[in-house]
Amino acid sequence: MGSNPTRAAVAGAALAGVVFLALVVGSFVASEQFIYYWDFSGYWIATIRLGDLLDDPAQALSALVESVRNQKYNLLPAVPLAPISRLFDHDRTGWVLTVLIVYGLPALVALGFAAVRLGDGVDVRGAPAVAVSAAVLLPALWAPLLRGSVGIGGVTLAVVVWLSCVFPLREVTTRRVVLWGVLLAALILFRRWYGFWVVSWVIALGIEALIEGSGGRDRYRGLRVVAAVAALVGVVLLVVATPIALRMLTTDPAASRAAYRAAHFYLDGLGKVVGRFGVTTLAFAAAGLVIALRNPATRSLARALAWQTAATLLIFLRAQPFDRHHYYLIAPQVAVFSGVLLIELTRRARDATGPRVVRAGCLAILAVGFVAAFYGPMGRRLDDPWALFAKPRFEPQSRDDLAEIVKLSGTLDELTRADGGQVYVLSSYWLLNEDILRNAHLTTDAPDIASRVLLSAHIDRKEGFPHRLMQADYAVVTNPPRVHLRPTEQEVIVVPAQQILDGAGIGKAFRLLPHAFTLQDGTEVSIYERTGPIRPLAKRALRERLERDLSAAP
Repeated sequence: MGSNPTRAAVAGAALAGVVFLALVVGSFVASEQFIYYWDFSGYWIATIRLGDLLDDPAQALSALVESVRNQKYNLLPAVPLAPISRLFDHDRTGWVLTVLIVYGLPALVALGFAAVRLGDGVDVRGAPAVAVSAAVLLPALWAPLLRGSVGIGGVTLAVVVWLSCVFPLREVTTRRVVLWGVLLAALILFRRWYGFWVVSWVIALGIEALIEGSGGRDRYRGLRVVAAVAALVGVVLLVVATPIALRMLTTDPAASRAAYRAAHFYLDGLGKVVGRFGVTTLAFAAAGLVIALRNPATRSLARALAWQTAATLLIFLRAQPFDRHHYYLIAPQVAVFSGVLLIELTRRARDATGPRVVRAGCLAILAVGFVAAFYGPMGRRLDDPWALFAKPRFEPQSRDDLAEIVKLSGTLDELTRADGGQVYVLSSYWLLNEDILRNAHLTTDAPDIASRVLLSAHIDRKEGFPHRLMQADYAVVTNPPRVHLRPTEQEVIVVPAQQILDGAGIGKAFRLLPHAFTLQDGTEVSIYERTGPIRPLAKRALRERLERDLSAAP
């Protein structure tokens, strides 16, 4: 990882970068007026949950183990966050800053080291600073954090795997194979979608083993190392998280996420990659890759990273769309190779003015892209028809109907407080879903009714039937029914909601209460009380309707 001065320089640059990012992130999140839900809130809520258990270490450990073995969103990423976040009373801004410091700082250090290594810049003055700058100014690394993702924590593990690489692979020791296997398994346990990264990395190593071998025996030894790494990853997952591992091995991710996938998923996915990173940044990374490939000392690792990136896109885009928290599957490569370009320009700047000017221009372009991504006025002013900069513009989230959500929560609290009645939300979009009612008390004056709001079924292909609705005492229904995907993919919301609105089918068991609420887009919200058991015939008819529509879906 370089000499001691290089390590110190990278660490110092990373610390300065985190201070700068903390000012940006802190002011951004503090200005939000929002109720966080789903992916925006998942690990914030997990951190709060684990923090509440810290007074009983045995119970906290039990909850952690159970979640790692059985839950899609386990508590593992919350472990280092909970004690610090608890000091801030789990305030949203404090939590996001905790994620930045606990996970973002090590990620910056790791990315800086990787860029210096691939840029062969240990002896280049200024290399650590420009390498870290490339990561600090890459919006794709920090935009997911602003929206509640902890995926940045996996970047450090991923880059450590890169930095520990030894080529040719046939010379890799057993100890290093074990290290890789454990790190890659930990990466998957940290966030399951990193499994695409791990599979792609194994594929990349396999290609390298075939390329670098000078004969059949060399190739066999290299492939044996790759097979051992893959087998060890599987063994660790099966031992540590057996149910989750078996589910991953027996489930097609493309089938479970089909509702989110576009018709032309590869073309659409690649378009989103270009839009989310920007043509200019991707061009910088491509130039850095070429520089690393031309250097014999860095060629093998650079080539492996290129194979991995291609394999990741090929496998992942088949399975699901490229969303903000998935940036981390390729953002580290973009940051590292952009850093390589800046290091090369810094090396050449010692003897010529031209590279110095080009380097300043590259940094200026990265800075403009960063400001445009996170500063609304700049982003709106920058006309960018060619996607030269990252296309998404991230502004603090805000809604002007929080008072209505507080009123709705208060009404439900009055209705259910005495007998612990259960509430089911038949709405699935950004202004109203069950998570919004469960989390409203965290950022508004709404009462805490989380324990009385049931989890809703949202996606036909995943849940199929709204079982919990059949036991709910109250149903919250929007008019018209609101969903966040195509209605044909969310009939598990639309159909029962319409039946309740019409008083037909299962709706005959509900009566409208005299409470009305209006969301900021004009959608009307009503509360229906279940007056008796839902008749088996109506329940069966609903099930048959949903199954028939699902079987007819493309």
